[in-house]
Amino acid sequence: MDELKAKIVKEGEVEAKAYDEYLQWCQSAVQDTGFAIEAATKEKGELAAKITELDAEISEGGSKIEDLASAIATNEGDLKSATAIREKELADFFEVRKGADGSNKCA
Repeated sequence: MDELKAKIVKEGEVEAKAYDEYLQWCQSAVQDTGFAIEAATKEKGELAAKITELDAEISEGGSKIEDLASAIATNEGDLKSATAIREKELADFFEVRKGADGSNKCA
């Protein structure tokens, strides 16, 4: 009977030890998961702030692009007008020159 009692006590101690190890593992897993959630939440906040910052930069860049496109269109219009004026002046010059000496030479 003592032998059986000792066997049961020993099995109980082994099971208690296994349970304690499992309990420690569970507590460790819960703690690790908590730290991971905390770190991910912090990272999420930082990334959200970065996204907001980059969205602002994108909007600013879009405004600059629109301004530059407008300036390019204005400059192209000015160039076209200036080219037309120069072509007219050149034609007038050749017309005057032709009338002066009867030739179409510019020398």
